[in-house]
Parts: sequence; C-alpha cells; structure tokens
Amino acid sequence: AVLSKKSAYEYRKLIFKNIQQTSLRLVTGEKNDSILASLTTQIDQIEYNYFYSVYWGGYLLCQLVVAIVMSLYLNPLMSVLTICLSLPNLFVALLFKNSLEQKQEELINETNSSIAVTQDLIEGITDWKIANREPNIFRVFESKTLKLLEKQVKVEKFQYIVVSLNQLFSNVLYFGSWIVGGFLIIRGQLSLGSLIAFSQLLARISYPVYASSDLLSKYISGKKIVEILSKEFIFSDESRNYPDEFNVISFEHYFTNIDEKDMPFDKEFYKNKKYLLKGKSGSGKTTILKSILREYDDYSGIVKINGVDVRDIKESVLFDNIAYVSQKPHLFSASLRDNLTLFSEDFTDNEIVEVLKFVELSKWANKDCLDMMLSNDDIKLSGGEVKRVSLARALLMNKNILLLDEFSAGIDYETLLKIEKKLIDLDKMIIYVTHVDIDRSGKQFDDVIDLDCLFISS
Repeated sequence: AVLSKKSAYEYRKLIFKNIQQTSLRLVTGEKNDSILASLTTQIDQIEYNYFYSVYWGGYLLCQLVVAIVMSLYLNPLMSVLTICLSLPNLFVALLFKNSLEQKQEELINETNSSIAVTQDLIEGITDWKIANREPNIFRVFESKTLKLLEKQVKVEKFQYIVVSLNQLFSNVLYFGSWIVGGFLIIRGQLSLGSLIAFSQLLARISYPVYASSDLLSKYISGKKIVEILSKEFIFSDESRNYPDEFNVISFEHYFTNIDEKDMPFDKEFYKNKKYLLKGKSGSGKTTILKSILREYDDYSGIVKINGVDVRDIKESVLFDNIAYVSQKPHLFSASLRDNLTLFSEDFTDNEIVEVLKFVELSKWANKDCLDMMLSNDDIKLSGGEVKRVSLARALLMNKNILLLDEFSAGIDYETLLKIEKKLIDLDKMIIYVTHVDIDRSGKQFDDVIDLDCLFISS
C-alpha cells in the first residue's frame, strides 16, 4: 500500500509536469475539467488498480514460483496436476480483457463528463438560485449523476462476475488437489504426511492463482487509465525558430470567423508603441490577442513576430517576452506576495511594493500586507482590484510586450486615468483591448484600431 501511494505521488507529479509542458491551446477552456479529473479521481484509480496490482502481483508471483519449485521437489506428478487445475483461473481475466477495457473507458469518459457538468452547475449557482430554478438544476445534476452510477455499477458487476468465476475455479483447484492426493495415497504413490506437507504448499500456490484473476482485472482497468493519460498530455513543442528580438508583431492576410462572418485584419504593432484595440463585444478583440499567444490558431493567414510565424516560435520563448492580463484573471488561494510572484522567490519586497503602487493599490504596498491571504473570507476583492493585482503581476514579470484584455472593466474612472497615464509612459509595446469608446484615446495611444469599422468596410 505504501509503495502504491508513493508511486501515485510520483505519477501525479509527472502528469502535472506534462500538463505544464502542453501547449496553451490544448489545456484551456473545456480541457480544464479533464485536467482536474486526471489529477484527482483518475490517479486515485491508478493507485488502487494499477500500482497495487503491479506490486502485490509481483510479490505473489515470487511466492508462486518458490511454492511450485518446492512442490516439484516433493512430488512432480502432484505439482503438474495442481498447475493444470490452476489454468482456468488464469484464463478468466484474459477472456474478459477486451470487455473490461471497454467498460473502463466508458466509465472514465462518464466521470470526466460528470465532473464537467457539476462544475458548470456550481459556477452558475448565482443565476439559477436567483431565478428560483433549484428543481430544474437538481434534475440535471441527478440525471448526470445517475448515468455515472450506472457506469460504475456495470464495471462493478462485471468485475464481480470475474471474481465469482475465479472463486469457482479456486474451489475446483483446492478440492481437486485433495481428490488427486487421496487417489495417489490409495495407490501407494503418496504418503499422508507428504499430502499434508503438500497441502501447505498448495495454499502458497492456490492463493496467487486465485488472486491473479482479480489482480489482472484491476491491472487492465488501471492500465487503460494510464494509457489515456499518457496520450492526453503528450505534447512536444518542435518549434525551433527564435526571433532575435520581439520588435514587430504583424498580421498578414489574417482572417478569422466571427459570428459566421470572416473578419480580415492586416496590421503591424511596433516596439514601445501603444495601441488601443476597440470594438463591440464579439468583434474579435480577444481572438486577436489569443492568436498572438498561440492559444487560438483557427485562422487563415500568418501572425508573425519579427518575420517569424508565431506557430514556429517555441512557446516558452514567446512567453518570456509577452505578458497578458485576461478579461477574468485568476487569483490563487495564497498570499498577496505569492499571487504577484506566482510563488517565485526571485523578487524583492521592494519590487513588489513598487508594482502595487503603480496599479494604485498603495493600501497594500507594505511588507505586512504582502503576507495577506487572498483566500481569507475577510478579504473581499472587487473586480477592479483583481484586475489591478493581475496587472501588477504582469508588470513584475517585466516583459517587452503587454497585452491587456478589457482591463478598464470594474475600475473607477479616476483610478483608471492614473494607471493608463503610467502605462503610456512605459517602454513596452502595449495592446489595450476595450469595448468602451474612450474619448481620450487619441491623446494617449499611438494608434486606435476600431474593429467595428473593419467589419463594416469588409
């Protein structure tokens, strides 16, 4: 049991490392649900089924080999007959192997689906509670949970059939050995003492054989999950082109589909210039940013950085140069310091305090507040404060390019003006996305790109 838990611990770390190395576009959105299942329920099943079967099965195999060798020494004929009576047990799991694999795969898929639906319902709790739709939501939850239960019961029943057959053939082995032994005693080919001694060895032979069917069933179930996880998070970034500098981002003959309409976008963004990218909701602003980040690649044309297609740039190199503040930034259940540094120890408290002042969070710009836990129920951050913490995090990383997606949402006008003025003075390329028509934009930004006008002209 200890070895199984240690192996599961190491395997969980391996899967998490694989997730970290997987391309951003492959681990966002709906993929989050399968990632959560992979790191929790599925690895628990691997621990119980796969690792336990390997270690316990290995021990029993050694016990079986020793017992067979000793039984052959005592009475070769009796040993051969015992081994022959053991064969049906070994064939049971092999006979049901394919069916078991199929049912296990169905259970894995249903588990992932159930987690996704449950998470979706929980995230929408405000909407359905205010709408007084608890019975409707419960029906959805109950229906999905029932489907999961049905799959679980099918697997359990199937394994029970295997265990029952295994028990039947084990009884045949046990009683058959005594019958054969009695027959040999009558014929004078075996003494009673030898039979009693042999019966002790029989337990060492019969139990591993008895357990083999159940262990093999568990091993097959666990191995199926291992195979799925191994395929799901294998991604090798073969990109090898590294731009010498990140001075120019260019969209060439770029087309993507927005609301069933093709949106053309040909534009160049230059080093240290400030750009306002505006347009109504759904006009493709976020899509453009995600195309730069390689999170979105369902477009025609090319997005280049210093003449190199972003799809040919190694993701880690890309992210060494680009910082991104999303529409809905995530804050971890950790201290303010850890949320800003992303658990790194490479930054001094003075550096952290400075970025907090930059984003107008001076009330927290002191060493005492850096240890404040943002997961604490007493600390309630507004949407604007979450955005500013996320911007402070991006600034602390000190990248050459800063992408801001709807940063202004939730921040009061006066505070926003102060932050924007500081951003304009930074030596960085900034692409600032907003759906709000900012009258002051022409005075602060080097260029204003209106996607609504592009739609009309196209």
